[in-house]
Amino acid sequence: MLAAPSRTGYEPPPVLLRCLPCLAAVACHQAADQSLALPPEIDARDASGTIVGHVRPGHPCRASVGAMELIVGGDPLVAQLGDVRWSGERTANGTVLLRDGVAIARIHGGDVIDPSGVALIRTTVQGGTATVSDAAGRALRRLKLAPTGITIDHPATTVTGTTDLVLAALLTAPELDSEVRMLAACERVL
Repeated sequence: MLAAPSRTGYEPPPVLLRCLPCLAAVACHQAADQSLALPPEIDARDASGTIVGHVRPGHPCRASVGAMELIVGGDPLVAQLGDVRWSGERTANGTVLLRDGVAIARIHGGDVIDPSGVALIRTTVQGGTATVSDAAGRALRRLKLAPTGITIDHPATTVTGTTDLVLAALLTAPELDSEVRMLAACERVL
């Protein structure tokens, strides 16, 4: 069937050609939504199921330990907690964490070292397990990949949303101040 001539002499393009720009826009929007999907949130739960640590990767990263929460920007790391400014400076030996400009700890891989060079924790990974040790090399706890997440023996904790044993060790280390745990976890996911 032929289209009736219009009064202006203009005949619109076929319907298919008029719809292509709309279809392309919808396809691009869906692709953009999928590429912006954030990584899963990471939860550390104690034996009773209570969340004792939480990380929401992204820019900024949000982390909490107990009732304390930090919103961490990066790179470089920066966070504000009340009147205290936290920051991180990358060096050849890891990231130095600063509280109001004063070095508090250095993160190097899974190790957290105090300003005098003493290891607060050291994390050694072998396959699907990790061991967290103190400065003297004594094992403090063991982490293991499991179908339900990462299990930690002492204190009994399960970390879900990640398979990164070092991240789980940093987030759940009671030997570290809460702020250091949160900054270390965010530094790991940023």
